[in-house]
Amino acid sequence: MAEPAKRALDPIFDSIGDAGKFQVILVLLVSVSKFPVGWHQLSNIFLAPPITVTCGDPDNSTDVCSADCKEVIYDRSIFKQTIQMEWRLICDKKIYTSYGQTIFMFGILVGNVSFGIWADKHGRRIPFLFSAILQLVSGVLAAFSPWYWSFVFLRFLCAVATGGNMMTSFCLLMEIVGPSRREFFMGIVYQVPFNLGHAFLPVFSYFTRDFRLYQFSLSIFSVLFLSYYWIVPESPRWLMMAGRVDESVQILERAAVVNKKPKENVRPNVEEAVRARAARQELKKAKLFDLLKTPNLRRNTLCIFYNWFAVGFNYFGISEYTKNLGGNIFLNVVISALFGVPGVIVSVPACKYLGRKPTLLAAHSIITLCMLAFIFVPAEQSEIQVALTSLSVFGAATAFPTVYLYGGEVFPTVARNSGMGFSSMTARIGSMTATYASTFAAFGYWLPPLVFSSLAFIAVLLTLILPETKGEPLPETLEDAENYGKPRVQ
Repeated sequence: MAEPAKRALDPIFDSIGDAGKFQVILVLLVSVSKFPVGWHQLSNIFLAPPITVTCGDPDNSTDVCSADCKEVIYDRSIFKQTIQMEWRLICDKKIYTSYGQTIFMFGILVGNVSFGIWADKHGRRIPFLFSAILQLVSGVLAAFSPWYWSFVFLRFLCAVATGGNMMTSFCLLMEIVGPSRREFFMGIVYQVPFNLGHAFLPVFSYFTRDFRLYQFSLSIFSVLFLSYYWIVPESPRWLMMAGRVDESVQILERAAVVNKKPKENVRPNVEEAVRARAARQELKKAKLFDLLKTPNLRRNTLCIFYNWFAVGFNYFGISEYTKNLGGNIFLNVVISALFGVPGVIVSVPACKYLGRKPTLLAAHSIITLCMLAFIFVPAEQSEIQVALTSLSVFGAATAFPTVYLYGGEVFPTVARNSGMGFSSMTARIGSMTATYASTFAAFGYWLPPLVFSSLAFIAVLLTLILPETKGEPLPETLEDAENYGKPRVQ
């Protein structure tokens, strides 16, 4: 008689538990690196804030953008020095501030891709540490840059490092935190520092008022992460998959002691998992274009891609648009940013109990309604405008972790990495193009909020097409994914 099949062994969680003291400490340490991620991605709000410019000619009647205007006077009552003042990015050069932010967001995309490849081949720890060093060096050097385009280039390198941090830190924690606590640690503890970092930006700007000191303050914080060389370990799961069993065992034995688990179980668990993996026939990998070959999977894939684009565009676009509202710019940004924190927190229980589809529909609907209502609010009622943009940031912050989870469950195992990688790319394209949203106001004050609202409304319509994935088994093959959401034949 054949031996009963043994249950699938997870050497990590069977050896050290799902989320013991070791994992809690590691999550808290790594999550701190999300503060500068939020700071650098949204720093343009105060690097290039709205400023008042007048012509200093004696008759005071010359257009500041006219060639006849020999002296430009900047209102320095709020900001002593901005990048517009430093490099005269006004009039026909005003668009350069948007170019710079677009290049920065492109750097995030480059960092996501390049560091993702590096981390897959050579582990999570070294790329993660290198991203911190590159973020520190390029960010600090940018603060002392004498030319605008060298400033943009150094910020691009800082963005590459920021994108690399996002990719490597997420992989490192996903591979060490067990499924029973993953929603809490990865959905809240890991994500909230980004939103808190956004909320702290006005504090840095308020006490510096100079873009160089502001840039330096945001960047020098990363010196803290140099100590992580001695603190943060390599992913034991990656080490095991790479055949470096002894190193994996060594880390897990230390973790087992911290978590008060018997370390004698570690090596047998790891070696058994390695043998089982070697004996198991791996699923044939699929490519990105395979997701578009069949009708149901193609529809779901395109809907997910658009959702990522819309969320990326609206979160970063609305966050930056807040600086153009009336009233106190520092207070406006703090209020809207803080609304992102409960947005992230709410997404976890909402996805768990209500489902992915209702949560995403609600998030996009909030943005749609708030931005539509914004169009009809007079500029003098800045408090209402700030309230509506803050609620929109809440909606976008709720949508981000939701669409991340949704995509991971719609794409099949054989193409999940490809699908999620391209999804992340569409979000970066959204954030790159979002930098121009504020400039649309030149054609009408109503145009930026209309764009935000329209993109969210289209996302609502496309989300209605998607199947609910809550409680459903993950699709393994392309055939599984094609049949996902279709009525089952009785």
